[in-house]
Amino acid sequence: MPLDDGVPPGERPEGFVYLLHCPAMSGIYKIGCTARNPYERARELSGSTGVPVPYSVVSAVFVKNCFIVEGHLHRAFDECRVNSSREFFCFADHDHARRRFRDEVMSLSGQVDDFGFENVDHDLKALANALREKQELEGQVRQLAAKISTLQERVRNMESQHRAALADLDMRSSRMLSAYKQNSDHLARRIAEIRDYCTTNRTALAGSIIDLIENLRPPK
Repeated sequence: MPLDDGVPPGERPEGFVYLLHCPAMSGIYKIGCTARNPYERARELSGSTGVPVPYSVVSAVFVKNCFIVEGHLHRAFDECRVNSSREFFCFADHDHARRRFRDEVMSLSGQVDDFGFENVDHDLKALANALREKQELEGQVRQLAAKISTLQERVRNMESQHRAALADLDMRSSRMLSAYKQNSDHLARRIAEIRDYCTTNRTALAGSIIDLIENLRPPK
């Protein structure tokens, strides 16, 4: 049966459509979907206080768009539905339920390219474990990407601080060089003034020195 979900293939969530059964509810089966291990989903549902004994996985198929396939299965088995607002359906027994469930999934064989159904004979537990590992790896990749983004932000901040420090150092150096040049120019002017004074007053200074020497001589 052709199905058109209107979702680009690269954006379709992959996961499992599953068929669960609770021994306390004879002939009643739950059809749903999960992006996780269906055995984990069964244990999760079994934790409800309204379930006297745990669910068991009767069948599960890995598909590329589990939500769309789940909706198709619910519509296909609508005449078996216990309650229109719940995901429970009546079947004669496990074999009947499993056969109808898998036949309905495989009836979409003309849509294999679109839905990407895997070989239903694959080891379900191995496939579920592979899916869980894939999801864990994706989580690790997201965490690593976040850390890389944080490091990149820190590097950008350090580069900004480094540029600011270099600009401040350059400004301080310019000020020091300017002050040194001003002091050097002032000292050069003072030396020139002293030299000019000495040159201009050389004769007077010589006379003053001779008089000082004469005054220092002891009297005869």
